Amino acid sequence: MLTILTSSGKRSLIFSLCRGMDIHSGRILIDGIDLAIVPPEEIQSRISIITQDPLLLKGSVRSNIDLTESQTDPELLSVCRLVGLEEYIQAHGGLMPNGAPWPYLPLFCLARSLLHKSRIHILDEVTSK
Repeated sequence: MLTILTSSGKRSLIFSLCRGMDIHSGRILIDGIDLAIVPPEEIQSRISIITQDPLLLKGSVRSNIDLTESQTDPELLSVCRLVGLEEYIQAHGGLMPNGAPWPYLPLFCLARSLLHKSRIHILDEVTSK
């Protein structure tokens, strides 16, 4: 399911989903499970959030997409193909070169999110800038 919210308390919802604030009334259910009984670390490990200000680290494409350094080149290229980055990456020397320009920041962060295999992906106005 895709839900798009604009100027309607998205950040508060995201903060609540990740158990960053206590909920004093009502419940948040995901797949019928009340998040109040799930440890925050468990929730946070299953949600990927891409913010308006995407985070990229100094280093290679590989190190920015695969933060755990556990994926193979074919797996990384597959997720890059899925988000539309494969041609760009190939044109700039593949997965390992450092210092390549980063014109598609949200796509790199989306690739990272998809590689993480989270069940929930939250995109917080990633195209607003």
